[in-house]
Amino acid sequence: MHRIHVIAVGRLGEPHWHAAQEEYLKRLTAYAKVTVAEIPERRADTAGGIQGALAAEAKDILAVIPPKATVAVLNVKGSRMDSLSFARAIDGVGLRGGGALCFIIGGSHGMHVSVDKSADMILSMSDMTMPHALARVFLLEQIYRSFTVLRGGKYHK
Repeated sequence: MHRIHVIAVGRLGEPHWHAAQEEYLKRLTAYAKVTVAEIPERRADTAGGIQGALAAEAKDILAVIPPKATVAVLNVKGSRMDSLSFARAIDGVGLRGGGALCFIIGGSHGMHVSVDKSADMILSMSDMTMPHALARVFLLEQIYRSFTVLRGGKYHK
């Protein structure tokens, strides 16, 4: 069974984001063990500026990446994939020995360069700006869609 970890800076906030996340996590139990770790978003004014906040968040992010994980950082400057390519990428990671797939979503100020350097791949979800809660739900939906594609399900059309 696939192991997938989502590391996200910040909390979801509104109940509808929690409900959407829980719905996709529930659906994914048939295909993978998926965990979500929330990293506290640091305030720039108390962390020595934006770079200080990003550095503190990076330390926390890097500490929870599972050993041997294939790391995918979500960044607007990353490579773009359609849903079928994304499914094949997830399948390819699952065929490798022993590791998990780990997706990282940064906070409102982005991501420290050290997190990008730890990545095996940098992916863009869209050229458009979106709330981080929506990015998390969108990622979970695409992971679910990927498994239905790989298993020949009817969800993806």
